[in-house]
Amino acid sequence: MWKKILTSMVIILSVTSISAFAQSTLPAPNATHEQSLDQIVAVVNDEIITQSELNHALTAAKQQFMQRQISLPDQKTFKKQVLDQLIYQKLQLQVAKHNQIKVTNNEINAAVARISQANHLSQTALKQKLTQEGISYKEFRSQLQKQLIISKLQHQALQDTISINKSDIAAFQKQHAGQIASKEYHIATILIPLPASATQAQINHAKGKAALVLKQLQKGSSFETAMKMHPGSADLGWRSAKELPQVFVKTVLKMKPNEVTGPIQAPNGFHIIKLLDKEAKNTVSDQQIQRIVYQQKVEKALQKWLTQLRSSAYIHIYADS
Repeated sequence: MWKKILTSMVIILSVTSISAFAQSTLPAPNATHEQSLDQIVAVVNDEIITQSELNHALTAAKQQFMQRQISLPDQKTFKKQVLDQLIYQKLQLQVAKHNQIKVTNNEINAAVARISQANHLSQTALKQKLTQEGISYKEFRSQLQKQLIISKLQHQALQDTISINKSDIAAFQKQHAGQIASKEYHIATILIPLPASATQAQINHAKGKAALVLKQLQKGSSFETAMKMHPGSADLGWRSAKELPQVFVKTVLKMKPNEVTGPIQAPNGFHIIKLLDKEAKNTVSDQQIQRIVYQQKVEKALQKWLTQLRSSAYIHIYADS
């Protein structure tokens, strides 16, 4: 779904005041309603988070959960998680402002172009989709601007704290060996062919001939020589279990290197197979592993940095929030 474009962004914040919007488009609210919209739910250093901002973020987060078909946590937990995201965003934007970290319109335009391209949308179509979801293009760009600023801040804060060495790669490979490696099998086959629509007598004859060849091989005859004597025999090369002929799979999985077995009946005849070798091959490249390990380290370092950032700030959350 197109709205995956928002999943990499921090939980959506209000760009324009919800209460101001309500007052300009609806009949004047009573005092209780206005107070409910404008009440402060949290103080983050010298800035506030209002109920309207929290409501806006909760609505946006619920939409994302629904679109990604993820079950919502209980209301109390969900509200706390969203408020925490607002607090962390507010903290980071404050630090970015203090350090004069900014993004240009060109950077925002480039990010919009990347998002449009990734979702196979023209920018006009992107604007239409945003409108359909109740998000103005101005609000979208503002959200994107905040996320770009935060990304710059995080990069500056963490870039000199993260490094990857060979032991990190080796540890990951060991820990995830079953997930990043799959076995491949190198097999060769001797074929005793069967004609199309073979009679039972022909089948029995071919099977007997295959059994005789197998017996000779078990006594020490050369498999390679036998292959040359029987047209249709072949070295199948390295293959995963999924790539092997289906009739071979169960047998090959149980074989040891250099083992010969058969005969195995297939539509084209009887096969005697030899497992030349087998090995576990990585399905994930070292470069991909390096990116994964780097991202894990980034997430760990980021969490530590955010915790330190929050512990050094003045934050007050009102009890009824």
